[in-house]
Amino acid sequence: RARGEVSKAEFHEATRAWARQVVRAPGGGELLELVGQVYRRKARKMTPGFTAALQQMKDLKNRVAEGSSLLVGALRASAMAHSLSKQRGPSRKEGKGGGVGGGEG
Repeated sequence: RARGEVSKAEFHEATRAWARQVVRAPGGGELLELVGQVYRRKARKMTPGFTAALQQMKDLKNRVAEGSSLLVGALRASAMAHSLSKQRGPSRKEGKGGGVGGGEG
């Protein structure tokens, strides 16, 4: 549509047909909502003025929140792995020599 290769009516009908097809698929409604949010966000960024600045601040906040969420998840996973290893008892390295070349001899 941006290149002017199709008319506004043709683009509108093609988009509606695509949306009808996608919404029938499992998770299609959620996918359409996500696509709509992406296009609205992109449009707000391209609009000069306050709304573009506000959208950029929201995007920065979201990136920081996602990064901190990943960090907290990694720390929790590490703590869980550490507590599980303590519950198992001594590792093979600390136990009796059952490895290659180990054992009593």
